[in-house]
Amino acid sequence: MRFRALLRKALCVATACALLAQEAGAATVTVSNALDDGSAGSLRVVLGAAAAGDTVSWAGNGSAGTINILATDLPSVPATTTLDVTNAKDGGGAAASVTIAGAFNLPLGGGVTFLNGGANDWTISSFISGTGSLTKAGAGTLVLSTRDNTYSGGTLLNAGTLSVDSDARLGAAAGLLTFDGGTLKTTGAGVASGRSLTLNSGGGAIEVDGGGNTAAFSGSIYGPGSLTKKGGGTLALTGSSYYSGGTTLDAGTLSVNSDAALGYGGGALTFNGGTLKTAAGIGSLRGVTLNAGGGVVDTAGFDSVLWGDIGGAGKLTKNGAGILYLRGYNTYSGGTLLKAGTVNIIADDCLGAASGPVTFDGGTLQTVVGMTLSRNMALEDEGGTINVYDKVLTLTGVISGANGGAFTKAGEGTLVLVGAGTYDGATNANAGILELGADNVLPAGTDLTVAAGGTLEMGGHTQSVASYTGPGTLRLRLQPNVNNLAVTGGVGKNATLTGGTLAVSIAPQAFTAGQTFTPIKVTGAGAVVGTFARITSPAALSFTPTYTDTDVTLTVGLVPFADIAGTGNQAEVGKGLEPLRANPTGDAATVLGELYTLDATQLRSALDQIGPVSLASMAGAGAGASGLQSGVLSQRMAVLAGGARGGGSASHKGDGRSPFPGPLVASAGAADVEINEPLDAGSEASWGLFTSGVYADGRLREAYGGSGLQPGYAFNSAGVIVGADRVVSDHLAAGLSAGYVRGHASIYAPGSGTVDSHSARFGGYATAFSERAHANLYLGGALDLFSTNRDIVVGSLKRTATADPVAGEFNADAGVGYDFRPTPWGTFSPFAGLSYDRLMIGSFTEDGAGDLDLAVGRQTAETLRSRVGLRLSEKFDGGSYVFTPYASAGWRHELLSQSRPIEARLARGAGNAFSVKTGDYARDGMLLGAGFSLDWSDRLSAKFDYSGDFRSHFMENVFNAGLRLKF
Repeated sequence: MRFRALLRKALCVATACALLAQEAGAATVTVSNALDDGSAGSLRVVLGAAAAGDTVSWAGNGSAGTINILATDLPSVPATTTLDVTNAKDGGGAAASVTIAGAFNLPLGGGVTFLNGGANDWTISSFISGTGSLTKAGAGTLVLSTRDNTYSGGTLLNAGTLSVDSDARLGAAAGLLTFDGGTLKTTGAGVASGRSLTLNSGGGAIEVDGGGNTAAFSGSIYGPGSLTKKGGGTLALTGSSYYSGGTTLDAGTLSVNSDAALGYGGGALTFNGGTLKTAAGIGSLRGVTLNAGGGVVDTAGFDSVLWGDIGGAGKLTKNGAGILYLRGYNTYSGGTLLKAGTVNIIADDCLGAASGPVTFDGGTLQTVVGMTLSRNMALEDEGGTINVYDKVLTLTGVISGANGGAFTKAGEGTLVLVGAGTYDGATNANAGILELGADNVLPAGTDLTVAAGGTLEMGGHTQSVASYTGPGTLRLRLQPNVNNLAVTGGVGKNATLTGGTLAVSIAPQAFTAGQTFTPIKVTGAGAVVGTFARITSPAALSFTPTYTDTDVTLTVGLVPFADIAGTGNQAEVGKGLEPLRANPTGDAATVLGELYTLDATQLRSALDQIGPVSLASMAGAGAGASGLQSGVLSQRMAVLAGGARGGGSASHKGDGRSPFPGPLVASAGAADVEINEPLDAGSEASWGLFTSGVYADGRLREAYGGSGLQPGYAFNSAGVIVGADRVVSDHLAAGLSAGYVRGHASIYAPGSGTVDSHSARFGGYATAFSERAHANLYLGGALDLFSTNRDIVVGSLKRTATADPVAGEFNADAGVGYDFRPTPWGTFSPFAGLSYDRLMIGSFTEDGAGDLDLAVGRQTAETLRSRVGLRLSEKFDGGSYVFTPYASAGWRHELLSQSRPIEARLARGAGNAFSVKTGDYARDGMLLGAGFSLDWSDRLSAKFDYSGDFRSHFMENVFNAGLRLKF
């Protein structure tokens, strides 16, 4: 605008007046040295219908520190008008504050910029209306006070500070708040806004004045800029935001109820001294930087996770109840301060650089995986807690503190202290295990309390404390002439044992009844108060306490091994070992020393391993080889009967033998190569020769019989069976057989081990047959060479006892069958049979296990098994081939008890002889089978079948394919 005159100096006492006329067009008005006479008053700037782009500037000296502009003289500020008080000064030459009072409108389609680039402050107490926008520019402060404004064009903060005490000062609630370098300052006790915010590239700051003030923004925040939190008050963000420039906390508290309130997930979070407070449980992937001022995370009773990496030179402080989970690869170097709540970590680097200390002032550090922390730790007045949720945490650094703060162990896991502590507060083992990793790792002046849910594990270390209170468990390893725990405090510093448990362990050593140990001694002015509620010890030892004012003494007693045994077999072995305890020497003393360290469960397992029950698997290996041979011969006799009767393809046998307790013969397969098929009895070629390759595998699960645990093992065997036979008449064929079978059993209960067998087998067989019926008989024997290995683990000892037993066998098998054919459903063939095996194992002596080697007596194992079943088959003649499918089902039963004694004693002659019994189980089983044979000619045939064997502790499925070529 252009003016007819420029007022350089105005003289008014009560009211200084400058009447500014104008013509069309934009202009700049500068009011200089107004009201310089020192009188209070107002400068009245009268503007008519000004043009857009006008600038009104105040410069020079004013009066009384304030320039008052009456808004009644600004009835309609044109669009894009700038009001500039950057150079306004008071009567003393200092920057003047400028106040606008009254009411004025912002223009439609534009806005007014309030510019105060220096130290000048604007204060607008006017009611601001209209549809235009308000822009704050310049480094100074613009205060919108008193009025609930209704301008709807939004607010732009380009520089300096816009100060409000209510959201209503910012115009209509729908008006946007846009930042491009400016700061919004809130001064009210409870400013709340639902408007959206935009952060342009210059970013923006929100300053909440005063420590007790809160500003809450529920709207979303957008834009590429960053958000900075300033001021001592609390800024609460509850909307989902999408700004991408990151968030900086300079002071006060920033409260969020979700990670989304902090903008785009890739936006970093930077601390310069402020606090991030979570108003709900949150999870954040964003990176965090701790500058020199450090940062505080206040979880406020909620559990939150920081997945991102935390870097910087500052300190991380945890405040507020709730858990903060740190999961990043963190490198911040200022250390960690725990003031309240819990910090949960899964690795040492979750706590930043290795040089960064951990300081406790009321908070808790929690670990959930096994780890070692080498960093130093300090205790402030409120002390600190380490919660080992699970596993083992080892601390090799020093725990210090000179302010009386207490150290507490919590959680069900184990905390191992290796570094010597120097703190001057109490020590509390409230839960789980607090383990001493060296002598005197706790300060000598600490008052030690082991709560009812806690355990102090001293191991073989010694510790001096001022006082001891122990309703919990004190665990220590006795040593001759050593006081494990010494109480050295003054008057009233006692060793209070009332209600506690003393858990005694020992180093491997031989004991004699009547030995004494003094694990606890009071050397100060205090006394022993109360008694332990219970004393636990290794199973084979008892300790009787004697209490005096100054010490606790334990006297050793020996508990008979047989009294600890849980089964008859364990008791027998225990009785055999008992005489060694009277005066043990040499290796016997070493073995007893290890047995004395075991609890009841471990000792019972050791007795099972020392005894010979696992050698019962030899009988299974021998019977298994017998079953393989009888299975091959059963098939051979079916061939003989079928061929002599003109029956074509050999009958499938569903009565294969599967003796217990070895590998069950349902797993047997045979591949026959017929050198000569039998012809009629009168033929010149009535002799036949055969050879068969055999294989079997299976598993017998361990089980508890009446006398105790019986062996479990996996088994496989393979070999070759050969034979020669002759058709003696139209109804009889007979032959001789021989074979070799090698077996292997891997024993996994009661201890590990192996049994290998080499079996040379021989016998004779015969089959009588008619048109529909047949009867088979086999008589034979075998020579078995065994090689056994028994692993024996007793405490830290591991021994292997080896032997080479020799055994002989007698085997008999008889079976009958009958064919109902033809019927509309094929041929039905019921069968029945009886098998007998006798295995005679000679005595033998083991080697390699020192005084745990056994001399084992002769053994005899017998089985007598019946079997019945039914087979269904049908032939389909295809002209050039004959196809015969079949299925079978059977049941078998063991007629003799399988419980038998195995007598043994220690091979070197010490101790008593003892006898263990094998189990009697899995005596009944079901057999299922299916398959087919395919005959292309008299010379070539093939077969495929499946058989399943189902019994207690055993199940097996077997598939068998074979090809027979006749010559």
